[in-house]
Amino acid sequence: MLEVGRAASASAGLGRVVCCTIDHVSAKPRPTLAHVARAANVSITTASASLRGTGRVNQQTRDHVVAVARRLGYRKNPGASSLREGGGQLVGAVLESAAFAADPLNPKLFWPRFLDGFVVELNSAGIGVVLVSRENLDPLYRAPVEVLLVLADLVEQLADSLPFGMPIIAGSDTAQNVVATVSHDYGAFIEEVIEHLRQRGATRLALMASETPIPTVDSVLDRLYKCAEAHGLEATVVGASSQAVEAAVAGGVDSILTIGTNVGGTIEAVTRAGKSIPGDVLLCSLSEADFTAAFSPAVTTMWLKGYESGRLVAEAVHRGLASGQFESVTLPHELVVRESTGGSKVRD
Repeated sequence: MLEVGRAASASAGLGRVVCCTIDHVSAKPRPTLAHVARAANVSITTASASLRGTGRVNQQTRDHVVAVARRLGYRKNPGASSLREGGGQLVGAVLESAAFAADPLNPKLFWPRFLDGFVVELNSAGIGVVLVSRENLDPLYRAPVEVLLVLADLVEQLADSLPFGMPIIAGSDTAQNVVATVSHDYGAFIEEVIEHLRQRGATRLALMASETPIPTVDSVLDRLYKCAEAHGLEATVVGASSQAVEAAVAGGVDSILTIGTNVGGTIEAVTRAGKSIPGDVLLCSLSEADFTAAFSPAVTTMWLKGYESGRLVAEAVHRGLASGQFESVTLPHELVVRESTGGSKVRD
C-alpha cells in the first residue's frame, strides 16, 4: 500500500513537504519509463510520447515502444488518467544531510528555502515529493517516482547508488541518466562579487571556509580564489572562527568574503582587532539577503535566492512531466549592496 501524506522537517524549516511511506511492496524494482526507453533503444522523451500517444512519433516506433513496455511489465502510476493533467505524480529529491544540519555559525538557509519553494510549487500542481537522504536511498527503488532531483553536487558521488534508468535532474551532467541540470552561473556571480570588492578598494581578501562540509562550497571557494587573483587581489583562505578572522584582520586583510558563515562573529572580530566596517575592512557574504540585512552594519550580499530557485526548478519539472522533455535551469542571483562595502544604510 502506498500512502502519501504530509511531513514536517525541523532542520529544513518546512511544513508542507509531501513524502511517502511504503508498506507491503515487492522487493523487485518497478520498471520505469527509463527502463522502457533503454530496452526499446529510444530516448526517454520518445518513450514517453509513444506511451501517451502524443508527439511526433511514427507508428512503427510507437508500436515497438508499447510492445517493449508490455514485455517489461511497465505500468503507469495509479490514476493514470489524471497524470497527463499533472496530478497524482511523484518526484524524488535526494538531500545532502550536511546542507540542513544545525550550526549556530552557519544557518545554511539556501537549501532549506530551495526545498520549500520546490515542494510548495509542485504541491500546488498536485505533484508529490519523495524526500530521501543520501544515506538511505531505498525508498527510491520502491516508490513510483517519475524523475529524480539530486541536489548540489551529489550526483557524481552517488552515481553508482541511484536507481538504474531513472531520469535525473542534477547540478551537473557528468553522471548517466542526467536529463537536465540546475545550477547557478557560478562564473557570473563570482566575477560580479569580486569585481565589486575590487572597485571598493579591496587588495587583500580573506575567504572564510566553514569546517562543516557544505555542498558545492569547496568548488565555489576554489573559483573565488582564482577569480580574486585574476583581478589582482591577494587572496587567502581562513577558518570561520572569530579568532581566525581577528588574526587575519590583524595581519592586514582589508576585505572578507564569507559564504554565510559566522557573519555576526566576523563583525565582532573586526571590531576587536581595532578596525571598522567598511572604513578599514570590507565585508561581503554569499547567502540569503534577509539574513544579512539584520546585522549592524547591514552586510552586502550575493543573494542566491533559495526559495525562488526552488520554485523555478519545480516549474521546469512540472513542464517536463507534461511534455516528456526536461529543460535545464540557471538559478537566479542578485548582488545587494549595503553598508558593509560602502553602500546605503538598510531602512526598516
